[in-house]
Amino acid sequence: MTNFIVNTEDSKSSIKEIYSSVGDGDIILNPEYQRNYVYDVKRASKVIESILLDIPLPAIFANEEQDGSMEIIDGVQRISSIIKFIDGEYKLTGLDILSEYNDKSFKEFTQEQKRIFRLKNLRIIKFKKDCSEDIKFEIFLRLNQGSVKLNNQELRNCMYRGYFNSKIKEIAQTPLIKQMLNFDENKTNRYLTEEYILRGLMFLNYDSLINKKTLNVNMNELMRMFKNDKDSVDKIMKEYIEILNKIKIILGENAFNADFSSNSKIVASHYDSLLLVFKKYNKHSLIINKDKIKNTFKDIFKTANFIELTKAQSSSYKNVSLRAKLLSESISNLVIELDSKRNFTQKEKEELFNIANVCAICGNTIDNIKDANVDHITPWSKGGKTILENAQLTHEFCNKSKGNKE
Repeated sequence: MTNFIVNTEDSKSSIKEIYSSVGDGDIILNPEYQRNYVYDVKRASKVIESILLDIPLPAIFANEEQDGSMEIIDGVQRISSIIKFIDGEYKLTGLDILSEYNDKSFKEFTQEQKRIFRLKNLRIIKFKKDCSEDIKFEIFLRLNQGSVKLNNQELRNCMYRGYFNSKIKEIAQTPLIKQMLNFDENKTNRYLTEEYILRGLMFLNYDSLINKKTLNVNMNELMRMFKNDKDSVDKIMKEYIEILNKIKIILGENAFNADFSSNSKIVASHYDSLLLVFKKYNKHSLIINKDKIKNTFKDIFKTANFIELTKAQSSSYKNVSLRAKLLSESISNLVIELDSKRNFTQKEKEELFNIANVCAICGNTIDNIKDANVDHITPWSKGGKTILENAQLTHEFCNKSKGNKE
């Protein structure tokens, strides 16, 4: 069992101290994972009124970084409202109790009112940097239950900022990802593309994980393992992109959608399974029968066996692997096993030339071996072997012309 270490510091800081720390960068108020400021003026004014009335605001939760700075996890909107008010970005409005403050900016406060306001305290609960990341993630998740705040992937952006996190966000903006993971950008789908990228990387690199637990814990662990490991991140990301490209070529850009239709939603169980299937196969071994493969997958997705594996624990690696195995077996007779040797050697070329220096395409003599090419009779891409029994000599020009026609 993971050794959860909870190490927090509960303190109070004045608005003056918080304002100064934000300006100095000791408090990171708007980290990259946070939404933009969403409070309207009326709601922000209510925050200021509560402070003036000494009504306790909910505690602010922060994460201590390795350099000692604090990153605000819960409370960004409240602190932003205070900062913006002090900076003169809005005037108070909609106040019911302190109605005399309506239409007042901070600049219009008296010196005494300004001083009293700045000395008001806010409660801050800080998770120390030596606190277990697993327990921090769980606590932050619970802070967000029952409200539309940060989702799992936004929390990961907070906890695992670094090269891996930045690379996921970079890849999420590429045309390939936007085509294949075509989620509607709305409040419900915040960071969903990034989460799917991480999800795919987790399944593709499952053997690298130390503690194989739930989907979320495994995704957290992968981010922790590769946080700033540039070489490993570049390697697994390259493989992921290559697999997506293969899937797009064979199944189209709607490969993860139900029935491969642009009008349907992405199905997580299809996405997970297809990644594992296409990791196994070479693009050329699938492309000759791609239409048959696509239709076969479409049928398998509707079978009772596949559907059964998407019910209980559908995101467990065991069930994802079983689904991938089912898909692989269904197309085993459609996969063209390619010869690992693709090109004929110079020695084989000379042997053919010495036997008969005649072009198999135009029927004319090949005067110089330098003008000759060795061509597969049954194309390599269709399973043809790179052996002399499947070889024919051609003019280089004739072979190129043949390729252009094909």
